[in-house]
Amino acid sequence: MLQEKKMQGLKSLKIAYKLPLFVVGFGALLTAIIVTISTINFQKSAFHQAEHQFASLVAGRKTAFQSLLRGVNADLLTLASTPSTATAIQRLSAAWSNLGAEAPDIARKAYITDNPFPAGERHNLDRGKQTIPYNIHHSKFHPSFRTLLTAKVSTAA
Repeated sequence: MLQEKKMQGLKSLKIAYKLPLFVVGFGALLTAIIVTISTINFQKSAFHQAEHQFASLVAGRKTAFQSLLRGVNADLLTLASTPSTATAIQRLSAAWSNLGAEAPDIARKAYITDNPFPAGERHNLDRGKQTIPYNIHHSKFHPSFRTLLTAKVSTAA
């Protein structure tokens, strides 16, 4: 019954009122459709742009990482071919073997637990406190390896 009254109300309106209502209604409908389509297109565009930027960022990071690895590889090859590296390995390996089964615990205590430098700076300790061959050899070779490490870290940052 309510619908019948509404229909009669619309039928009884003059064309002078119906036409502007139709135009305004049609314009509102078109506006809603256009806004919806524009919003969907904007979201798609924003998503694709973010996806493209992320892909570019990943590609850049990949290239930088590959470059870093090539540099590390070159440094390792250079370091491995240096006679002092072979000497360091021989002397430190022999001193480590002389410490026996307790070698890991002795090294951990000397270079981590009793290290006066805080975490992140422990590489600055050249020699443990005990007067043992391992610490003596460590103090001889460690500074040059630390120099390489700090140089590589500063160029990577």
